[in-house]
Amino acid sequence: MLTARDYKVDLDSKVNRTSVVSMTDGGKDGSAGYYCEVCDCVIKDSMNYLDHINGRKHIQNLGMSMNLTRSTVEDVKNRFKMHKEKKVVEKKEYSLAERLADAAEEEERMAAYSVQVKKDRKNRKRNRDEEKRNNDLELKRAKRAMEEKLRKEHDALIEQNRKEEARKKAESRKNRSSGSESDDAPDEKDNPPPPPPPKPVSDDLLAAADNDDDMMAAMGFGGFGGSVKDS
Repeated sequence: MLTARDYKVDLDSKVNRTSVVSMTDGGKDGSAGYYCEVCDCVIKDSMNYLDHINGRKHIQNLGMSMNLTRSTVEDVKNRFKMHKEKKVVEKKEYSLAERLADAAEEEERMAAYSVQVKKDRKNRKRNRDEEKRNNDLELKRAKRAMEEKLRKEHDALIEQNRKEEARKKAESRKNRSSGSESDDAPDEKDNPPPPPPPKPVSDDLLAAADNDDDMMAAMGFGGFGGSVKDS
């Protein structure tokens, strides 16, 4: 009948170890893997080794069959009792030194966890501060760019107004100068031409006129009740 093993299968004794493999003996010492003395074979890894020792061929070489013994109620109770007694023994063997060692290890683990938590908190705070600083810088750059754009637009508008005022002044000055020239030009209707100069009187006519005056005075025609002209 098939019975349980009364020994522990060693799978962890050669973990993280390096050994020289000898091929003369076919690895019967277990250096090349897991050696089965019952079947005289070497298995390369632990999973296949477990499958081998639990397999039909290995069990038949041990002289057992695959038939299982049916457990009774007493067998189950005895099994529970055995596990309970085993736990009590393990609990008694858990001495004060082991408890202190476990407490110290737990304290170290908690201290390491606290340090890691503080470090993570500082990292998160640093990341938040850096992100906020970057956002502030971007906001300042955008604000400075907007102010620069508005200043340029304002300067361009001022320059445009200055040019417009200069153009208007030039046009006004030009209009005034053209108006003064038109005012200085003579107008034929407002300024009539001057009269012609008097014709020159000859001396003979002047002498004749004097003689006529003397004659009229001698005859008593002095004009408007005048007297005789004194000679």
